[in-house]
Amino acid sequence: MRIAFLTTEYPTECFFSGGLASYLRRICQALLECGHEVEVFCATDGDGRVDDAGVMVHRIKPASALPGLIARAPYLWRYRVLLDTLSTSLSLSNALWRRHRVAPFDAVQAASYRACGLMVALRGRLPVVTRVSSDEALWREGAGKPRHLAQKHLETLERLQLRKSAAVYAPSRFLADWIEKRQSVAVDVIEPPFQLHQAPVASGDGSRRLELPERYGLFYGAMGRLKGSDRIAAVLPAFLTAHPDAGFVFAGTVKEIDGRPFTALLRDTIRGFEDRVVVLPALRHDALFPIVARADFVVLPSRVDNLPNTCLESMALGKIVIASRNASFEQLIEDGVNGFLVSQDSDAELLERMALAMRLEPAQSALIEANAKATMQRFAPDRAAGALIHYFKRQGGCACATPR
Repeated sequence: MRIAFLTTEYPTECFFSGGLASYLRRICQALLECGHEVEVFCATDGDGRVDDAGVMVHRIKPASALPGLIARAPYLWRYRVLLDTLSTSLSLSNALWRRHRVAPFDAVQAASYRACGLMVALRGRLPVVTRVSSDEALWREGAGKPRHLAQKHLETLERLQLRKSAAVYAPSRFLADWIEKRQSVAVDVIEPPFQLHQAPVASGDGSRRLELPERYGLFYGAMGRLKGSDRIAAVLPAFLTAHPDAGFVFAGTVKEIDGRPFTALLRDTIRGFEDRVVVLPALRHDALFPIVARADFVVLPSRVDNLPNTCLESMALGKIVIASRNASFEQLIEDGVNGFLVSQDSDAELLERMALAMRLEPAQSALIEANAKATMQRFAPDRAAGALIHYFKRQGGCACATPR
């Protein structure tokens, strides 16, 4: 099959390294290895084509009349997100159709994020399968943010794309159920491919040069309310008091909580323990994975999530993951078997599980870690690619669309 992907993120762009970009590279490579042809249409800041290990990436610079419109009618500034989103979606749609006339596609998949496949779906000549990697309303609620006008516009456009798509699927049952209940759209579940390509270094690695604690728990990702890093900060004093030989490491981008950077909240919370808590910036995988591999456990107390890469990576590295219930992790973790689950509203339970992870006997720890690694076998790239191809064929693909 010839498959097109529409997106606003892809790793060929230097500032795109999030979950959506990582997923697309993995699924594209998996499809290539299974003998399919793949092309990516990515909205970015330049035009042209890039070859990404056999994947043709069309770099599309959206054409926007917004600056001129705002100069003539300043009140339109309130609608900048609406106009920018529509402009981006239209540019991707036009680029896809130009390519489709020359080399027709059998299937088109669009990311739900920022409604990048909306215009293709509205035109109706190419059936669009939308993959929901996040939901603006759900993520906003999880982050505790208000629904301002720009957010309202974005949520409306994303919802419209789902309703106009030929089919919709999500990586997690948690997200699929939420969308079906809130938006009355049927959503299937297809788990993503996952395979670690960077092996952790057992000794002499760069993580030791960072002077990290000899034993430590780890959180990595976006440090903010959505990912629950404030919950970790709340229990750290008690955890560090009970375990004088342990520390804790945060790594990732810093978000604001109640108008303050997370690092400011953390600094106020851990007074007296500053020398045992390390905060690192977002790191490349080759620098990050050795730090993950050395950790005693990984804590991911997200309020909402969608099978995050942090969990997949940690389990693939054989780490004990402590994660939230009712946030998609139940699809990966069986409590006490291959990790631990804690309630959203119980910091005491979070603290208890962190303490438990520290005092496990070596044999117990090794068993949970082995089970975590075994869980990841179901995410083998060839299995994920086969499931997606089957899904495209079940929807009828785009073979009926005639290039014009």
